[in-house]
Amino acid sequence: MDKDSLTELSSETFWKDENDVNLALSSVYARLQYAALSWQVPNFSALSDEGDRGPYATMAQGIIEPNNGNIQGIYTALYQAIGDCNIFLANVDRVAMDETAKNTFIGEVKFIRALSYFQLSEFFGGVVITDQPLTLENSKLPRSSKEEVVSFILGELDEAINLLPDIAYNGHAVRGTAQALKGKVLLYNGNFPGAATALEQVITGGHFALDPNLKDVFIDGTQESSPEILFSVRFLAPNNIHDARTGMDVYFGTWFSVAALPIQSFVDSFGCIDGLPTDESPLYHPDRPYENRDPRLDLSVLYLGKPWPGKPDGFDGFSYGVNFTPNGLAIEKFLNKSRFPATENPAEPSDQDWVVIRYADVLLMYAEALNEASGPSSTALEAINAVRQRPSTALPALDDGLTQVQLREAIRQERKIELAFEGLRYFDLKRWGTIETVLPTVQNILGDYKRFLSHQYLWPIPEAARNNNYLLEQNPGY
Repeated sequence: MDKDSLTELSSETFWKDENDVNLALSSVYARLQYAALSWQVPNFSALSDEGDRGPYATMAQGIIEPNNGNIQGIYTALYQAIGDCNIFLANVDRVAMDETAKNTFIGEVKFIRALSYFQLSEFFGGVVITDQPLTLENSKLPRSSKEEVVSFILGELDEAINLLPDIAYNGHAVRGTAQALKGKVLLYNGNFPGAATALEQVITGGHFALDPNLKDVFIDGTQESSPEILFSVRFLAPNNIHDARTGMDVYFGTWFSVAALPIQSFVDSFGCIDGLPTDESPLYHPDRPYENRDPRLDLSVLYLGKPWPGKPDGFDGFSYGVNFTPNGLAIEKFLNKSRFPATENPAEPSDQDWVVIRYADVLLMYAEALNEASGPSSTALEAINAVRQRPSTALPALDDGLTQVQLREAIRQERKIELAFEGLRYFDLKRWGTIETVLPTVQNILGDYKRFLSHQYLWPIPEAARNNNYLLEQNPGY
């Protein structure tokens, strides 16, 4: 009477050959496509000084509760990714296959497990560490400390670095991918010398470079071969797309009522092409505010009057349906203009890869790590100037002679502009300890000031997770 399921895979019958291993690896990578952690990441802009609206707008008003569905979704998605990693690593040795290929696969999965735990630690602090498939015996575990989680992440990354090939990114994690994440983890946790060392290995490895045209990093058709991408969540039409009804182009380019939108104060923080802020540059004209600006403003933001497909007189603030943006601004950085006018159930669905780590971020993190570890240097200045002077940006180089404080502010400003809407600003403000002072000065689209309370550096452990595991202690303040 015991029969194998006709609809579900079984661990007892599945792990037979290398084809099964490849299928399992694909399943691990697919977990990264969870919308809130891939193509909808620009919504995190509402949690910082970049934007407003979207699913996190209420949280930006200081209303963060354990029963928040967005928090629950992210927590669950990350543990599902970790669960698939654990299953893969517990079973892959059952398959007879080429050892080099097997070790590469193990390195990729250990990287993904480390990435998932890093994201959990940035949202929630210390979390439950589990590196084995869950059973009745190990399903109820207490939280580890943040320090223990970071130590586990770094151990995973060191193993991944040893196992992964030292080649250019090809859609799978490679050695430089793991080295970059290690540098990021160390930087975010205050180990500046260690971060500089890890990031320098990426730079000297020679497999990555700035893309001459920044827009090419984000658009399908060009990003697949971009030398700037170290890791991305990949999509491919017609079957592996963002969403059958919408996707990134419709969501951020048409559905203005539900997506994050830029706010004017953030747009105003982009300087001019002479490298000066708008209140100092002779090139700035208030009656023509978008002329002579940092080219990354035009790349990142859709504004009134800007030429746009399907809009004969330029963008007018309205979508192609009933939505409109109340301040005339929208996020353009990740939109594919060839798909506009963009409508629901598009004939050409969105399949832009979501870029998780790129070389410009590596250079800016490297400059920051060097400056924090030992003060200003020509090496740190060279790294930030490389980002500023890519051909599509072509801003003047920063001058020598900056103090540590001045270079720190220059790096932070460069991160703000270069990485706009990529989901990093919120975490930058938190790790710098400036979010409590920055956010209360920011007005949303309705003119209300944002709020950030001292305990909100960490999100609450979701109520549903604590109901399932009585050993989970809640973060303070919730």
